[in-house]
Amino acid sequence: TGENMTVSPSPSPGEQSYETYINNELGFTSKVPSDWNLSENYMGVFSVVFLSLPEYEYDQFTESISIAVHDVSDYDIPLEEYNEITVNLILGQITDVQVITNEKTSISDAPGYLLTYTGTQAQNRFKWEQIYTIKNNRAYIITLTAKEDRFDEFANFMDTFINEFKIHENV
Repeated sequence: TGENMTVSPSPSPGEQSYETYINNELGFTSKVPSDWNLSENYMGVFSVVFLSLPEYEYDQFTESISIAVHDVSDYDIPLEEYNEITVNLILGQITDVQVITNEKTSISDAPGYLLTYTGTQAQNRFKWEQIYTIKNNRAYIITLTAKEDRFDEFANFMDTFINEFKIHENV
């Protein structure tokens, strides 16, 4: 799927290099670290996942930014209700979950929610940051997943992704 990637200008020394990712089918554009790996239709759940490089040779987990896009045209669901459903799903699926942030925000000129939480999966402590909105009859859910002790190292990648995230108007 090389046609979805375009290379941005080279950064200054010491800065992270980013590439512009364009997905016309799902209707969005953003910037991602150029050395991260792209996986589309990841595990049948996420539309697109960008995986960081392994920290060491036998690294069993790589931090990621995932984007799930769901058609919600058959549902007349307000964003507030979508947020409530999302939080309840998380509470039911993750062990020792603690919601840190659940607040209104905006993304790509649309109202949204920012949800940050920690929990345990497969005996590892993780921290997630999700931002989501509903636009053009689609729910866009963007998630940073990182080991809890490494979350802060990856938060700036998520910030860049969110700040550059644009939902196409003609989807």
